[in-house]
Amino acid sequence: MPLFLWIKGYIMPSATEWEVDLGYIRLRGLKVKRDKAKHTVIALHGYLDNANSMIGLNQSFPNDDFIALDFAGHGKSEHRPEGCHYNQLDYVQDLHQLINALSLDKVILVGHSLGGIIASTYAALYPSVVIVLINIDSFGPLTKPANTSAKQLRDALHSRSKKMNVKKSKKADLALASAARARKTDLQESLCRFILERNIRLNTSGEQFWASDPRLVTQSLLRLTEEQAENIMTRIICPTLVIASSTSVKQMDRVFQVRRGWVSQANLVLIDGGHHLHLEKHEETVFNITEFIRQL
Repeated sequence: MPLFLWIKGYIMPSATEWEVDLGYIRLRGLKVKRDKAKHTVIALHGYLDNANSMIGLNQSFPNDDFIALDFAGHGKSEHRPEGCHYNQLDYVQDLHQLINALSLDKVILVGHSLGGIIASTYAALYPSVVIVLINIDSFGPLTKPANTSAKQLRDALHSRSKKMNVKKSKKADLALASAARARKTDLQESLCRFILERNIRLNTSGEQFWASDPRLVTQSLLRLTEEQAENIMTRIICPTLVIASSTSVKQMDRVFQVRRGWVSQANLVLIDGGHHLHLEKHEETVFNITEFIRQL
């Protein structure tokens, strides 16, 4: 059975729509609630994805509540206010406010790509809160040399200027968008469609529009340097699993070799698959996470 049909048929019925009001923004996602849950798992998706891409990983946590979050501007979550943009580190603030709003003193974080960057950063800043960290094709912040700072800032300003006054949602064609994304990525068209479905809304006439914020495609103002990334990541003390793709352009296996000394309990599993290996190689990913948790 195709994975997206299996998730829709067996996972989605157990997942309910979920939301939290942080005061300045309302975030939404999917939640699987367990009886007598030991912990809460928060799963953070990659750039331009949404909760649909992460909900299937709840299989690895049969004794825990599982929240697959839509980041701000993604999926069904609200957009940032007019005049604001999407700095990567602002997602860390959102996660912090979310954990506080739910009165969670201990959490397990699972992140793919961008979600892994946010999860790693938060685990470093609040080591007493994050008890397990699982990164999928991600291991800490993306970095650039300090001597690129002026160019980064200038490029970001130009990028944002183009979207400053964009208010209307663009019409969407799910079939065309799914096919286009499949051509550009390592994902089957059916899985692209499964993710993109949550990024689309219908108006009263049944027309499809993008629900995701067009400002998401603008650039963050400034990336951290490698020195700053090291300063942050050396503060991660929880058991950490990095599941890396063997063929992804992220080359996370090489990144891990450089950064493994920064994280005291870092472990690497290499899977033969692309950047969205948690979807492409779902069973293998779930197995490795389950085994990692079992051995703690």
